[in-house]
Amino acid sequence: MSGSSGGFRLREPDAGDVERLARIHVQCWEQTYGTQLPPEFFGERAVEFRRRLWNRMVNDPAPGSRTVVAERGGEVVGFALDGLEKPDERVPSFRESRMVRPDLTR
Repeated sequence: MSGSSGGFRLREPDAGDVERLARIHVQCWEQTYGTQLPPEFFGERAVEFRRRLWNRMVNDPAPGSRTVVAERGGEVVGFALDGLEKPDERVPSFRESRMVRPDLTR
């Protein structure tokens, strides 16, 4: 899957995107929750945790999940994901998330 939307190029993520996705994820959380959580919550430990999460989501995605990255000028600047949180449950829960680098949302 690949396409363009609003100046962004959308495509499936690959292993080379993991680091950038982890950093964008933490930046977005800091932008949203930075006044409610201590600064260390958004440090390198958070990036490492997200790096492991993104490595798994990119290289071994859960059944029924879908992730796309948004690029602008060849740089990954955001992502969107959706899918079943736990597809094997009797009543599955759905997850959805969209994040774009905070400096591009103003």
